[in-house]
Amino acid sequence: MNLSLAGKRILLIIAAMVFVPFAEAEGPTSCPRFEIAIVDNDGARAVPGVDGALVHVSSPPLLTTADFTSANVSRTEGQVVLNVGLSHAAGVRIQAFTRSHIGVRLAFILDGRALKVVKVLGPIRDDGILMGPFARVKADALAQLINERRGCPSRQDGRRLEREGGKE
Repeated sequence: MNLSLAGKRILLIIAAMVFVPFAEAEGPTSCPRFEIAIVDNDGARAVPGVDGALVHVSSPPLLTTADFTSANVSRTEGQVVLNVGLSHAAGVRIQAFTRSHIGVRLAFILDGRALKVVKVLGPIRDDGILMGPFARVKADALAQLINERRGCPSRQDGRRLEREGGKE
């Protein structure tokens, strides 16, 4: 099927209209699927962004839900930001990546939708990341989703794994 640009836009609009965030569709006991992936214009995987435009990302993601240990919301430099704690192994991975990839864009993805695309401004030096700005209500909701994800599978690939602790 060869669609015109207008046809592709219509399909994207329809897809955006029927998109229901995973957490809302499944109720409070669902397992949100968070990812942080490298934005790659040549990436084979495309996810819709909040503005409806497709964001192409590379696979596999740098971080997934299993890598997140906690989240809280704070105000930094006058903006509402989401602070996400990472497991030690994930912290080591993201530190190594950001040291050599200043300027690269990363997508913060929830259930297949890019909520935020950010540029790596400097190397991460701790076992955590800061993302923003967000509206306070959205940041609080994201922090709650991350903090309540206990009991979710530790990986997103469908394999049966131990719960919590990030052990495979």
